[in-house]
Amino acid sequence: MYTAYPPPEALLPFVSFFYEVKWERKDYGERIEEFVLPSGMGFMVFQYSGSIYGSIGDKKPFVPKCYTIGQQINTYTLTSDDDIVALIGVAFKPAGLRKLFGFDMSTLVDTPLSTESLLNVNLTELLHQLERTTDPRERISRVEKLLLNRVKGAYKTSPMVDLGVEMMCESYGCIQVREVTDKLNVSMRYFQKKFKEVVGIPPSTFNRIVRFNNLFSEIDMNAQNDYASLGTLYNYYDFSHFYKDFKKYCGHTPNEFHIERFKLIQEVFVRDSLFIKNAQTF
Repeated sequence: MYTAYPPPEALLPFVSFFYEVKWERKDYGERIEEFVLPSGMGFMVFQYSGSIYGSIGDKKPFVPKCYTIGQQINTYTLTSDDDIVALIGVAFKPAGLRKLFGFDMSTLVDTPLSTESLLNVNLTELLHQLERTTDPRERISRVEKLLLNRVKGAYKTSPMVDLGVEMMCESYGCIQVREVTDKLNVSMRYFQKKFKEVVGIPPSTFNRIVRFNNLFSEIDMNAQNDYASLGTLYNYYDFSHFYKDFKKYCGHTPNEFHIERFKLIQEVFVRDSLFIKNAQTF
């Protein structure tokens, strides 16, 4: 269903991992439907069989066959009426899309845009190659080439942002942004401006996503969870604060949420915790 692959050394400053996903409608009900949490990463996706649509927060954006999306700050669903959906994806480090392509990251927040338009390239032949290839590693290699061609022209960004991201990830999102700026010896206003320019969202929003991802990875899929204790462990100052975040990112209250309904988040947010492990390195 979901297989991750490490990037080549030349792409390590930009990419956390590549992945391949294959969904079959026979494994679901009426249609393929998966629920995904915001992860703190940007993505470039190549759908070479079938296609997905869905919703992000209260929006239902058009999803091109090849799309790029920056930070997601709302819960989102991936849906398809096709019998099989297969895709190759690139999970970018928080600053990776900006560094490699120089995108205006604010335009990519919760918005899947055509990669062909963003890069001014025609990707029809690449999709045909991905469809014809039987070896998944060969598929990954073809997508790698598209990115490797951009490395020499990569954009410089503020190292301060990378350090801030590192502090937030290492603290499991429990550090205060004010503490980050104090350690970096920069003003809050300057840090917020540079962070949003490079990552696309304010540092407080990114930190909140990191914290919730770490908390979510602690969920026991086979037992009743003590959400109050989990909230305390991750520095939620009261249960109502935790409750608000849980409903925002999961779309349900803790009592209403049933993780067994969602295969993808079980696999990549809890069992393997891919987005936590690979925020900085594979």
